Amino acid sequence: FKIGYIRLNVMGTDHFKKLNDVEKKNFSEQMSIEIAKCIPVDRQRITYLNHFVNYKENADFITFKINPPNENNFNKKSSKEVFEDFNKLFDVNGYTTALDIYNNTQFIDKKFGFHQITKRWEEIKGIVQDYINPTTIVLFVISAFLLTGLYLFGRYKNPMGFNIIVFKAALIIFDIVVDINFIVKNKEDLQKLLIPSIVFNIFPIIINICLAFYIFIFETRKNPKFADWFRENSKLAAIITLFSSGNVELLHLLDSNFAGYKLFSAPFSSKALRWIFWGGFSNIFIEDLPQLIIQIIYATTLNTEYNIYALSALVTGS
Repeated sequence: FKIGYIRLNVMGTDHFKKLNDVEKKNFSEQMSIEIAKCIPVDRQRITYLNHFVNYKENADFITFKINPPNENNFNKKSSKEVFEDFNKLFDVNGYTTALDIYNNTQFIDKKFGFHQITKRWEEIKGIVQDYINPTTIVLFVISAFLLTGLYLFGRYKNPMGFNIIVFKAALIIFDIVVDINFIVKNKEDLQKLLIPSIVFNIFPIIINICLAFYIFIFETRKNPKFADWFRENSKLAAIITLFSSGNVELLHLLDSNFAGYKLFSAPFSSKALRWIFWGGFSNIFIEDLPQLIIQIIYATTLNTEYNIYALSALVTGS
């Protein structure tokens, strides 16, 4: 979204000062409707926020929020593009525009324009506020309940097991999904960052999955105990290996002794455990740090519309 403010012209300021608080709110909300018609854009995408007075200029200002589009909007331009379209109505060198034909927008000072006041941090706060809705809360509570229940079950069955692995596995899988989703949803806005984003997603996946396969091949050939375990649990091992493409440390799910099940008691050799450790450590430099740098550049320097996918990637990347 984008937040900006307009200034009322002399006639508009005089008119606005004569209104009471309720009338000022109605005036501003009607103006938001008229602005939407002028751009044109869906009515719901222009929201009146507040008004304020600049006593030095003896002028009144009204703040509006340009909301992002949804699938039902006829105008699916981004908030940034709508912001630019609105400002084009001011750059007319004295000619009449759509702003002049409506009762309230005629009071807008066209020489002043529509000034953006949205900072990146304010955008992030707005994204979080918009994203926190009943559906999101319910999904979060259900996920937290299931993971906690799974952890407590594992701890009840085997207190000595590394049962907290359920949370780590969930975070690794979530990180994979978020990283991919970030590129898919923001590919048009990433511009020069698109190729680095793809590289630092694909390259770690290749490294991690190759390392995971190498560990399995080495263990099945050099570690008889692991070979016996693998023959009995090959399907699970294949699934975990696939998910280990996001982080080779997910292999620890196999030797976590979760709930005391033999399924999760893979007897890795000390050499395999060292490879898993160093593989996870190397991910900091080949995946986490590069992706974090990309996220920071994207959030601070690119003139793009921030969204929940970028925010999620920034959080998981850090």
